[in-house]
Amino acid sequence: MLEDKLLIRIGIRWKADVELSNIKSVERFVSDEKEYTEMTVLNEKNIFITLHKPIMAQGIFGIMKKTSKIALYLDEPHLFMEKVS
Repeated sequence: MLEDKLLIRIGIRWKADVELSNIKSVERFVSDEKEYTEMTVLNEKNIFITLHKPIMAQGIFGIMKKTSKIALYLDEPHLFMEKVS
């Protein structure tokens, strides 16, 4: 994370840069969430980020996806939530 930007890098699978001011909410992932971009390796998710405005995320082989909801798996989600909030 930079001072004003969250850099998401999931190996070679996903890459996205999110302005911190664009983050609407960060919460624990709930399995009934619908229509989100999953940026995980083993389909485990524990963080759900909702954005004010959609961004473009880059996937493997240059695939681009417009999204305003991102699901992630983090080792220490509580620390991330504290830092971003």
